[in-house]
Amino acid sequence: VAESIPPCTMPATQLGPGTIGSPVLFVNKDVLTVNDILTPLREQLERDAARLPPEEYFGKLVRTVRREIDRQACLTVIYQEAHKTLTEEQDKEILKHADEEIQQIVNLEFGGRHAKFEQQLRERGLSVAEFREKTRRDLLVRSFLASRFQALTEHPSRTELKKYYDEHADTFFFPTRARMSLIQVRFDTMHDRTRTRTQAKEAARQKIERAREELVSGVPFEAVARAYSDDFRAAEGGRWDEFALGSLRARYEAVCDALKTMQPGQVSPVVEGSDAWFIIRCDAITPERRKTFEEAQPDIAKRILDEKYAEMQEAYVRERMARAVIANEQEFFQAVMLAAPRPPVRTSLSNRPATR
Repeated sequence: VAESIPPCTMPATQLGPGTIGSPVLFVNKDVLTVNDILTPLREQLERDAARLPPEEYFGKLVRTVRREIDRQACLTVIYQEAHKTLTEEQDKEILKHADEEIQQIVNLEFGGRHAKFEQQLRERGLSVAEFREKTRRDLLVRSFLASRFQALTEHPSRTELKKYYDEHADTFFFPTRARMSLIQVRFDTMHDRTRTRTQAKEAARQKIERAREELVSGVPFEAVARAYSDDFRAAEGGRWDEFALGSLRARYEAVCDALKTMQPGQVSPVVEGSDAWFIIRCDAITPERRKTFEEAQPDIAKRILDEKYAEMQEAYVRERMARAVIANEQEFFQAVMLAAPRPPVRTSLSNRPATR
């Protein structure tokens, strides 16, 4: 879930003595657990522990843990404020958006496979219900802050708009964009205990070659996609919404490379990816371009308003944090540090006993 509020510093004057050794942080009437802090950090910490020298890793660990405790405490305080005015209808709407956001994560990061999504959550020590609640809380905070401050910002003048455009001209450049339809056959869908990965890859190739033969024979692309593709958009005939070339995950690199050389309406031969075979139909290509000042004005106005909104939001968050009662911070920080991933033990050759 994206961070919904800016970093802020918990005022030391609010830190109470807490309960010695208790692995929780008291934030007004709520508590944060060690798992609350480490769950969103664990994967990155494990990678850092494996690749960084211990001294560098522990220095980074201290900064990362303090920043996450700070973020989670801020989020908790603002959630407490937001929840006071939450109506039943608003809560239903936020839950609906939470479910939509989770489905988008499943589609984009797990190819539409809920089982893989749930497996990763289990590995992180989370249930689907817990992840849904965390997403709901984050959305509620974002909605609360937006409704509180966005209407208070004044529209920028033309002079402000032009100054911003001149100072940020490069940000109004847009890369090539494309719409496509895709047939995908992943290697792992053809893998079972009787096949090696090489055999599974070959079986997947044979399947997509059959799909290609049907296309050549005149069967509509959408029908072939529904029959052969294991992409999560197969039910829609393999159609993708417009996207910027290079913005997709690394597994689609071969697809993007093929699109760079294609014309609208053209269908590719079979393309090999890192974990799948693809057939691509280029549905539309929008060449790269730079927006003029006149075209960019609405976007510039939004950016300036968002910056003003962020400043007002940050001031509000700091004010609420100054009033919050944060207790047991030092003991909690130590508990999180003790529970964090540790670097592997590296045996030095110079310390090994000599052998004859």
